[in-house]
Amino acid sequence: MTDTPYSQRLQGLRVVVAGGGGAIGAPIALACAAQGARVVIADISEKYAQETVDAITAAGGEAHAVHIDVGDLGSIAAGIDEAKAALGGIDALVNSTGVSGSANTLEVTEEHWDRIHTINLKGAFFLIQAAARVMAEQGTGGAIVTITSTNAERGVLGHVPYGGTKGALRQMVFGLAADLAEHNIRVNNVGPGMMATTMRNDGESTERTHVPRKVLRRRLPTGADVAKMVTYLLSDDGEYVTATNLYVDGGALSGLF
Repeated sequence: MTDTPYSQRLQGLRVVVAGGGGAIGAPIALACAAQGARVVIADISEKYAQETVDAITAAGGEAHAVHIDVGDLGSIAAGIDEAKAALGGIDALVNSTGVSGSANTLEVTEEHWDRIHTINLKGAFFLIQAAARVMAEQGTGGAIVTITSTNAERGVLGHVPYGGTKGALRQMVFGLAADLAEHNIRVNNVGPGMMATTMRNDGESTERTHVPRKVLRRRLPTGADVAKMVTYLLSDDGEYVTATNLYVDGGALSGLF
């Protein structure tokens, strides 16, 4: 543990939160800023990105909005360049982008499959690559966290393509961490369980109230719960942690029920 006060744990850290306008990304961005980070909110939705920026600046923090579509490699490159220019460099990336979508195996279309894999897996890799190139060039190390899901560990009815992408990200963290270790860049995943707030996807998020019996903490995780884990991994407190999948699921993966 460091002696740095919690409120200053990320002081001056230049953080890009991709998907920072979303139900998970926004709380992460807010938590980073509250702990002293300078933040870029990179999102496909200018509206949601600006809402997060406004919340951070209203609290006295620094934040910038950048448009990024992780389904488009050109947009990823342009967005990372813009984020680098806004912050003067990049020390950390949080990838909170992603889409879901329910369809039975017998009904999954090629379009459904391709959209989920393009955004959740291909886009995630090339976003990480672009940010890691900036960090490697700076020569000062860095930290990368991708938001995955407990679906990486178990099957869920009607979500084979989505679960497949999360499982792939679970595996990919090991190779990424190994490749980037020589540049002192740490790579980790944080996988929430079923969230109290749904993914926004192309619309507004909604609240869930039913808590499955398998959740030992007897409540669903919030974006703030996920943010606590992410900020730990970005901070010096987490400097020895890399190539790890951490789950914020209230014990749901324990299999006790």
